[in-house]
Amino acid sequence: MSLTSGTHERAITRTAGAAVSRGQALKKGASDGLVVPAAAASDVVIGVALDDAALGEAVPVSLLGGAGGSVQVLATGDIAVGDAVGVLGAAVTSGLHIGRALEAAAAGELCETDPTTCATL
Repeated sequence: MSLTSGTHERAITRTAGAAVSRGQALKKGASDGLVVPAAAASDVVIGVALDDAALGEAVPVSLLGGAGGSVQVLATGDIAVGDAVGVLGAAVTSGLHIGRALEAAAAGELCETDPTTCATL
C-alpha cells in the first residue's frame, strides 16, 4: 500500500507537483499522487493546502467535501463574509466555488471558509 492509498479522514497527503502555498486550492497534477495549485477558475479541485510545500515535498490537503470544519483559503482578491469563494481564491458569483467565506479578507490574506465540494454556482 502506498502513502497515497487507503482510508483518510478529512485530509490526505499528496506530493507537490509544483510549489504550493498554504491555503491554495489544489487539483490533480500530471500524475496520480501529485497535486498542483489551481490555475484557472474552471479547474476542479480536490482540496486546500494545509501547509506550504516545495516541488516534490509532501503536502497535507484538506478534502473539501469532508473537511469537518473550516479551512483557510488564500485570498487573491477582496472577499466579504458570505461570498462564494472560487477555486482561485477570489469571490465569485458564478462558476466553480469551493465554499463560503466566514470572514472578510484582502488579497494575500488567509480567509476562514466553510468548504463544500467543488461545485458550480
